[in-house]
Amino acid sequence: MTAVDDRPATDEPQGEVGTSRRRKEDQRLITGRTRWTDNLTLPGMLHLAMVRSPFAHAHITSVDLEAARSSPGVVAVLAGSDLAAEQGTLPNVWNITPDQKTPTHPSMAVDTVRFAGEIVACVVARSAAAARDAVELVDIDYDELPVLLDTREALKDETVIHPEIGTNESAHLVMDFQTETSVGDVDAVIEAARADGIVFERSYEQQRLIPAFME
Repeated sequence: MTAVDDRPATDEPQGEVGTSRRRKEDQRLITGRTRWTDNLTLPGMLHLAMVRSPFAHAHITSVDLEAARSSPGVVAVLAGSDLAAEQGTLPNVWNITPDQKTPTHPSMAVDTVRFAGEIVACVVARSAAAARDAVELVDIDYDELPVLLDTREALKDETVIHPEIGTNESAHLVMDFQTETSVGDVDAVIEAARADGIVFERSYEQQRLIPAFME
């Protein structure tokens, strides 16, 4: 085996590379003087607070908004059913395969919640505090449904989260990062490796995460 030394030929900074730059934004950040979107106050501005499902999978059996609507400072309280005809679906802007199955994603659940924290109602009020207080007055009953906590179990389709598409498998992707195309047969490659006596088996759990910073 040949050892390769990848260190630079010199320790001297090469232009901007290797040079520390003095940060200019820290003082306003650590002293609380930064203005974020949430710090803006405009004449006549209203505030929105969400009511979210505590269950990962459930039917919504009843929604009572009257107490919240009577709360001081509240302008409107809406459930998903109030907007069912108009709210449409949140778009999927990135299909990873041409035949990907994409269920509808309303901005507020109408009759079924499919993940913990899904929005089921919202409160519009004249202050953020009034909106948060009214959220506590929204009364929603649920009928819990089976949940899926394991990808392998989900692929069995014994509990289908989106019945309208008939399966939990949205797409099947085998990525060739050299050609940036979806190709290949995973099962065939694994069987060929087994035939050659090469077998490494590991199970990994990885979060599904695509960061999207608001500001």
